[in-house]
Amino acid sequence: MVNVLYLGFLTSLGFYRNMGNYMELFAKNISEAEEQKMSKHRCMEVLCKFSDELDKCSEIYSEIYKITRRFYKLFQFCAFFTICLMTMSLIRNVHHALIYYLKYEQIIWSSLIFSVLRFLDFIIFPLVVDLMVEESRVPQNLQWDCMFPGVDKRWDKSVNQFLTQLRFEEIKLNVYGLFELNNNLCLLILSTAITYLTVLIQLSMIGSI
Repeated sequence: MVNVLYLGFLTSLGFYRNMGNYMELFAKNISEAEEQKMSKHRCMEVLCKFSDELDKCSEIYSEIYKITRRFYKLFQFCAFFTICLMTMSLIRNVHHALIYYLKYEQIIWSSLIFSVLRFLDFIIFPLVVDLMVEESRVPQNLQWDCMFPGVDKRWDKSVNQFLTQLRFEEIKLNVYGLFELNNNLCLLILSTAITYLTVLIQLSMIGSI
């Protein structure tokens, strides 16, 4: 199930990255056209083409957003279950290795290695989601409202609609409102694991007295 989540978010990451690269090239073409000396009629023709292209980009961006949201809603419980399972597995293996070391002064390398691999999953999974979110914000970071401002009403309308769409379709993924899927998730899980490990070790030491 983890592989399905990875595959889905990596696919959305690829979509957003390609979209962001195209939008950067599109913005560059607009800036180059703005620097050229054109007649008013020629300028209107160019802006008409740019408006059509921006509207098409808006439709594609909206489809990527809808696909990503549908995929996440479909697998939101799987993401929650996977995160809980990996957290409990990490705590259990580290606790087992520490208790064994305190009793017999020997290190269980298999448990420690497995715990490290579990923690790497915690790092990679939120990292992929965070990269996807960053790539989705690339078109929003471009200064669309500074390109041909007030020259053509249709162009201004397309720009305003696109900027409004970007604000409403900003990707923010959280798990049932409990926590967001981003790089801070690693610190949250690590602090939770340390807290529970501290309690478990103290209880184990009390029970051994």
